[in-house]
Amino acid sequence: MRRFFLFILIMLSFFVFAYKLRVGDVISIEVFNQPQLSRTVKVSLDGTIPYPFAGNIYVEGKTPEEVAKLLEPYAQKIVRDAFINVWVEQYAPMYVYIQGAINKVADISQTPGITLTKLLAQLGVGPSNSGDSESNVDLFDAIDFGNVVINRNGNITKLNLWPFFYQGDFSKDVELKENDIIFLPPMTVDKNIQVNGVYTYTANYQEGLTLSVLLSYIGPLDKEIAELENAKLFINNKMLSINLEKVISGEEDYNLKPGARLYIPKRREKYAYIIGLVNNPGYKTFSSDEPITLKLLLAKAGGIQKNMEEWVKDIKVTQNGQEKIYSNTILFEDNTVPLKRGAIVEVVSYQKFRVYVTGDIAKGIIEFLPKEPRTFKTLISKIGGISTEQMKWIKSIKIIRDSTDITVDLSKFDEVDYQLLDGDTVEIKKYPEFYVYIQGFSNRKGKIIFEPDEKHSLKILLSKVGLPDEEIENEGIALINNNVRIPVKEVLYGNKDYLLSKADIVQILYEPFSVTVIGPAKNGKIKISYKDPRTLGYLIKSLGISKPELIESVLLVRKGSTKKYGIQDLISGKVNETLMKNDTVIIKSAVTRAVYLTGDVAKYIRFEYDEPISLQRILAKSGINDYRKIEKITLNGKVIPYDTDVDIENGSVLNISLKRPINVTVMGYVKNTGNVKFDYYETADLKNLFGKLGGLILDKTSYYTSEKVYVFRKDKTYEFDAEKVYKGEINFDLQDNDFVYVTQREPNYVYVFGEGIQNRVVRFNYGETFDMKTLIGKIGGIPEGISKEIMILNGSTETIYTWDERKNIQLERGSVVVFNKDYKNYVYVIDASGKPQSIYLDRKETTLYDVLTRINVNKSYKKVMIRSSGNVQEIDVTDFSKTLGIVVKPGDVITVLNIPQNYAYVLGEVNRPGLVEINEGTTVLEAILKAGAFTTKAIPSSIYLYRGGPQGTPIKINLSGALSGKVVKDNPIVETGDVIFVPNDPFKTALEWVPTITALINLYNNISGLFK
Repeated sequence: MRRFFLFILIMLSFFVFAYKLRVGDVISIEVFNQPQLSRTVKVSLDGTIPYPFAGNIYVEGKTPEEVAKLLEPYAQKIVRDAFINVWVEQYAPMYVYIQGAINKVADISQTPGITLTKLLAQLGVGPSNSGDSESNVDLFDAIDFGNVVINRNGNITKLNLWPFFYQGDFSKDVELKENDIIFLPPMTVDKNIQVNGVYTYTANYQEGLTLSVLLSYIGPLDKEIAELENAKLFINNKMLSINLEKVISGEEDYNLKPGARLYIPKRREKYAYIIGLVNNPGYKTFSSDEPITLKLLLAKAGGIQKNMEEWVKDIKVTQNGQEKIYSNTILFEDNTVPLKRGAIVEVVSYQKFRVYVTGDIAKGIIEFLPKEPRTFKTLISKIGGISTEQMKWIKSIKIIRDSTDITVDLSKFDEVDYQLLDGDTVEIKKYPEFYVYIQGFSNRKGKIIFEPDEKHSLKILLSKVGLPDEEIENEGIALINNNVRIPVKEVLYGNKDYLLSKADIVQILYEPFSVTVIGPAKNGKIKISYKDPRTLGYLIKSLGISKPELIESVLLVRKGSTKKYGIQDLISGKVNETLMKNDTVIIKSAVTRAVYLTGDVAKYIRFEYDEPISLQRILAKSGINDYRKIEKITLNGKVIPYDTDVDIENGSVLNISLKRPINVTVMGYVKNTGNVKFDYYETADLKNLFGKLGGLILDKTSYYTSEKVYVFRKDKTYEFDAEKVYKGEINFDLQDNDFVYVTQREPNYVYVFGEGIQNRVVRFNYGETFDMKTLIGKIGGIPEGISKEIMILNGSTETIYTWDERKNIQLERGSVVVFNKDYKNYVYVIDASGKPQSIYLDRKETTLYDVLTRINVNKSYKKVMIRSSGNVQEIDVTDFSKTLGIVVKPGDVITVLNIPQNYAYVLGEVNRPGLVEINEGTTVLEAILKAGAFTTKAIPSSIYLYRGGPQGTPIKINLSGALSGKVVKDNPIVETGDVIFVPNDPFKTALEWVPTITALINLYNNISGLFK
């Protein structure tokens, strides 16, 4: 069996070990029955592997069998008859490099004997596969397979693979080796066939290809969009005019040559413009069989805008400079009015009728439809009406018109109507809100709002908030602004009342009637209702003392004085005493050794028969461990030291006073509210108070902030600025039962209304300056088309402010700021590219020079045309100084008639394609930068410069170095009339781009001449 196993290994070695090891191979070394000598290692860059007792052994270029023999002497140092097997666990990659039309690196280590054709199949390159979809290029059509080159160690082999693809001829196939360089050259222009224009198609040239066969590849041709009768065929640098309809019908045909080009022009479109109240205004095209009519143009524009039919006043049609007005009834009648190519149709709207609604119910600008009644009742319905609940809050309604105020009679609100005029302001004012703050023993706390018809009295307030129980109703106190004290009972059940003011602070105070009982029967406070007798006899009976004979006496302690009573006299009623709030009653035992603690610690402290009675033991038994809490201890009216131990007589009464915590109540605009307690070891002041509550609210970005800090103390009130308290510039010591209230600073705000901007309330935060400049910044600037004359309404006062960035004005809280469109101070300009724009006349006399310089027109342009009050004149602006003497007026239309004299076209993959003004010495790169620089799709290495226009001699320029900051040497000077084209396809030639460039230039010229 062992011999058979050895035979198998020898046979495997014959097939496997013929392979010679390479750098990067991973090999496995197995020493039979010796796992400590077996391992898997990788051939390092210097061709060696590590092995025990051998160090690094050089193995590159050796077979696995040779490596096994090298290792035997080292393994035999451990094993006498070592049997070693070596094999390749993982082969190192074998790379071939593909360059040219494809740039890839391929690993052929896993496919021994792979050939070039098999590698192309792996890459997906073939007649039916488009290869790399990301490049958007058909790789098969982009490669010249007739001139494939293989570089093997400097030896060059040229191959023609076309027979392989089209005849299945494998005679030229080559087995690939590691480090082979395969060059797949791009297909050059003289090898393929191109179709451009309306249709685009690219094909490899085939022997015997004719024009009719090429057209069959494209598919059916539509003569409605293509000028089949005017096609151009380029063969051997000659241009032939071809009627493709004859080729399709078989009347004539042409043999094609490599590099042939067919250009099929687009049929000139019929078009018209439509603007105004339509869903999709703009440039609309018509097919050859469609009539250009008003009806069809409206349909192409999506019809009149939704809910705007009532706003259509008339239809204005401009053709060949002549205007004609049609009534809006034409929309509902036969509107097949014929139009000419390039006509401009404007759906004109009625002038808007607007009313401004301000006051406490500010709704902004309310617009009326043309046929709506322009009355006050219509206005109220348009803002959603005023409900009965809202109506009780309305104090007054005024119609403000110029210097006249019309007061609306609220008693006849639903009966009387008022006629409105355009621009009226309707001010709706509410009754001022009345509120007070309440805290303490009430069912509702905080801000309490009174209805407009409610009396602002304490009795109404108590009825609105409710009190928890009848004890408070009969013995509670209403403290108003920490100054006026009124028994609640006299208000609820008597004839007493108090008239409140806005923002008053009302505290409902209540301290129950209680006495402290100390003795063996009871310890602690006992509450006595207002319904029960408040006498010492009633109290002793209510305690239920079962053995009165064990009681020595009853002591009544009140304000430092003590009275002694016999218990039997109190129980029998022979002696009685009226109690007062906070009295202390001591019931002394006749049989127990004890002391009695009064004051802030009310306790009965018992001692055993043989236990000494001392002060330290008394304090320990009472639970007082921290002597810092003790204010003082008195015995028989004398203060005794508590930091040393002294003997105390049995039955003594000690009065212990503790340092009381300071309690402060905080309400208002702070981060947290409520009761704050300062312990005996804490400093009670405003700084620590707000520190415990999280601080005042004074963030610069907040709209609402803390404003004033008020401290109410008995009959005094202290006022502080919240910002100074916040910064630590002011502090104030607090006392027990102080009430602190922080007021809220309302934000500054204005109402902003107008067309073209968002109608809203604009609030200013704590850190913002309340002025016009800040307001303009907060609304994002004054939009284009909005007048710089701003109307500011403060009540019935109207101010017109002309916005100027160099000036500024302060605003008033609650003002109404109105921005309107400027229908008076604009001229309209159509530049050389056909783009319309409006220019605001910001001075009384604006010259043509001012307008032209704003749209960057200079003396390079030759003529402009001005339409003013129906008159038309052309002006030569070659001498630009003459434009200084021409004054333009609002409503004028200025058209730049022709392209500039010193220009070049920059087209293709730039951000602003079109005309670019050039100067002496302007380079191609500078012209591209003027056109907005390259887009992300641009191919800077294949830019074409056409001298004198698209028919001129093309120059290929490489500007790729400009993107990396390198010096660009290939950067010629641009001349007047040149065309610079930045492509997005590196494989198209200069000639292939000519139809695209011609179409773009025609488009720019047509647009610029549209308004001539």
